[in-house]
Amino acid sequence: MGLSKVGNGLSAYMFKNMLPGVLISSVYLFFAAKFFGFYSATTIAFFLLLTAYDPASYSNMNSWVKRIIITACFIAIMYTLFAKILVVYTPRGMFI
Repeated sequence: MGLSKVGNGLSAYMFKNMLPGVLISSVYLFFAAKFFGFYSATTIAFFLLLTAYDPASYSNMNSWVKRIIITACFIAIMYTLFAKILVVYTPRGMFI
């Protein structure tokens, strides 16, 4: 009847852990990428995902600096890869 014969499926605990990522990704996919532009929306979405799943304390200033540096490096690599090396068209929006 459609039930998996391998594994336990998706528990409520696993779903609760996945929910922030699913919500952020959904907003990014259906709204932010077209409205803000690919690179701006990717920066915001990546930073929010990193913040949501980073186990470091929110009150620790070093963890915020680390998140900002990781996000900046990720976006620099994405921009270099897509815009400069592959010359791929990315959605334009309010911000590039």
